[in-house]
This record gives sequence, structure tokens and C-alpha cells, in this order.
Amino acid sequence: MHQLQISEKVTQKNESQQTEKAYQILKTIHAILAFLALMLAVALTVMTLLLLDLRGENDQLEKFQASNEALRAQNKNLMHKVPEAWVVHNGSLYYFSCTDKSWEEAERFCVSLGSHLTSVTSVEEQEFIRKKAGGSNYWIGLNILRNSEWRWTDGTHYNEAKSKDFWAPDEPNKKDNNEHCVHFSKNRLQSWNDNNCASLFLFVCKWDCKSSELCPGM
Repeated sequence: MHQLQISEKVTQKNESQQTEKAYQILKTIHAILAFLALMLAVALTVMTLLLLDLRGENDQLEKFQASNEALRAQNKNLMHKVPEAWVVHNGSLYYFSCTDKSWEEAERFCVSLGSHLTSVTSVEEQEFIRKKAGGSNYWIGLNILRNSEWRWTDGTHYNEAKSKDFWAPDEPNKKDNNEHCVHFSKNRLQSWNDNNCASLFLFVCKWDCKSSELCPGM
């Protein structure tokens, strides 16, 4: 009888221990599930905020795209009205103006853009500018304003021998008559003419593509 009572107590103790162990396991599982639920809630909150941000960015992107399309339409319309001004050619970027200025005003304008009135150093370059000028008067950088010899404003050496074929017939002819600046005047290889620097003509600025890093794709 006594042994039976002892056996029952042992059994009850074992069951109690198993119950306590099961309870601890369930408690641990509950804590883990609660933590996972919290993490899921945080993740859902973050995803919701990201979606809201993305929607906002999409709205901004749509507005930007609409604005960009409007600018493209304006640019296309402008290109129908204004001749091409910026041209990349043989390692240089040229700006052909659409407005007239005196020679010194034109040079100041080119300097404000980080360049100078164009120099011309080869037959190929002379032909390129001649064709673009199309017979219109365009100031270039050659002058004798501050020197008794012809010089280029961008510091390029003036080669008299190479340049003699670029002057129009009988030019330059009036160095002592305030004709100290040079422009294209004819649609042919021999097209340079010296003129009064206060005259109002179109003009050409030039940049070196490599040093200026202005030319697209180069």
C-alpha cells in the first residue's frame, strides 16, 4: 500500500514536471509568435511607407516627364525659327551667333561663355566656316587692335603664309583706316575682310572639345 502511494506521488510529480515543461515550451512559442507578428507589422509599415514614397516619386516622375515633353515641344518649335547655332566639327565646338554685335562685344560674349572668337588654322577649317556662314558677315578672332601685327584672340599663332589664301582679293587693305578687325564677307575660300571693329556683324566662338569637355559624345 505504501509503495503504491509512493508510485502515485512519483507519477504525479513527473506529470507536473511535464506539464510545466510543456507550459514553458508553449510560452516560448507564444513569445516567438508575438515577436514574429511584431516584425511582420513593422515590415508591413515599412512597405506601406515605401509604396507611398514610390507613388509620390511616380507622381513627380510623371510631372517631370510632362514638363520634359513640353520643353521638347518648345525646343522643336524654336529650331524651326532659329538656325542651328552650336556645331561640333573636327574636335572643336563652334557657336554661330544669331544676333549682330560689334567685334569687341562679340569677343566679350565669347569670353563670357569660356571661349574666344574663332581662329582659323587650316583650309579645312576655313571651308567649314565659309559654308556655315553662307556668304553672311561673321566676325572671327583676327585683329590688330593692340598690336601692329595680326593676331588671334585665343592665342593661336597667326601664320601669314598659310592665311594669305584666305583673304579676299586686295585685302587687308586699310590697316591705317580703323579697319582693325576681320570677318567673313564672301561665300568662297578667299573671304576675309578687315573692317571697322564697331561694325555690327554676326560672329563665331570656338572651343576645343578635349580641353573644354563641352562636346557631347567626346
